[in-house]
Amino acid sequence: MVIVLKRTIEVRGFHVIGEVGFAQSRAELRAVAQLAASRAGQLSARELCEHLLGSKPDAVGLRLLSVCEQMGLIAWDLKPRGGESLARLTEEGRRVAEGGDVFVPERGAWTVWVAKDPLIPLEASLLRIDPFQEPTAFDEIGRRDAPRQKRATVDLPDWVQRVCKSQGRPGWGDGRAVAMLDIEAKGEPVVESKAQVELSLCAAPHQASSLRLEGTVDGQNSELELPHAPAPGFEEVWRYCLGTRAHDWDGERLAVRFEGLDGAELSNFKSHIAFDHWLHPQHGAFGRVQVPHVPIRPATDIDASRWANWLLDHRVQSYVTKADFTRRCEEVQETFAGYRLQLMTQEQLAVSLLGASGGRPGRKYWHLQAPLDWSL
Repeated sequence: MVIVLKRTIEVRGFHVIGEVGFAQSRAELRAVAQLAASRAGQLSARELCEHLLGSKPDAVGLRLLSVCEQMGLIAWDLKPRGGESLARLTEEGRRVAEGGDVFVPERGAWTVWVAKDPLIPLEASLLRIDPFQEPTAFDEIGRRDAPRQKRATVDLPDWVQRVCKSQGRPGWGDGRAVAMLDIEAKGEPVVESKAQVELSLCAAPHQASSLRLEGTVDGQNSELELPHAPAPGFEEVWRYCLGTRAHDWDGERLAVRFEGLDGAELSNFKSHIAFDHWLHPQHGAFGRVQVPHVPIRPATDIDASRWANWLLDHRVQSYVTKADFTRRCEEVQETFAGYRLQLMTQEQLAVSLLGASGGRPGRKYWHLQAPLDWSL
């Protein structure tokens, strides 16, 4: 039993200006951060030269610390120790010291594609980022006969601004982690919609739920798992599927009425159930849901009795002796343990088959009646 919810998410594109950091290994800068971390988060140029640079002049250490400052790994202490300036490790520097990549800043114009959905965490909302290039004169000439669209700069929506202050690994692009370091609060909307992305929520019993994005962003197809997203668990997803029927679920099986069940459902004790929609106050809405292989049980004693008698009928494939019929009754009683069953006798079942066939004895009828006639 697996529940899969799907919906198309909102994706917006903007041309923006600002500083973006792209992840690089930069082992030499990580070594500086690790040295500072080992010295209580503080480091002087002289100490750097003594431990990492082979006792080169302090000016070399200052230049390297200046590079670290540009990358946001250190900040200069306003109260130097004994007249010697000290570099203090920042939170970003501590992250790099623990093995993280360095975000190398680049300033320019960018096209960003961002997602808005209550189930997508901030760090996964930046779907794609590319350098933005203004249309060339050739492009403008090619568009001369096309209707001209007015370009306008707007204030970025608050949710877009939050994404533009985050770190993440865009699922559409070259796979590098990105840090949005300093993006201006205004941008130019991408006029033509070039994104179609679907969110899937998969929930199954006794497993962690998973979230997945799949679709096209600016002409590129991709798929992205969201392993750290706070996806609702199976019991919550299933409870909101059932709605007012939630009380029919006992944690393992769903109570159903005998009417409306087909032969496969009665034989396998599983049903395919459809729901028109799924709505949650925090996680939003999904459309029609098909849930296959739902374990089912009788809702009442009457439903259980009709189900049990159907099984006795359905399992008649050859001649049934009294001992065989007794054993089969015991089996269905065990199957429906906890219900008060009213089972037909072998003779009653044979008569019901005769009535169902319009009084014309069929093969099943003789499989039941003949052993009774012969006292088998």
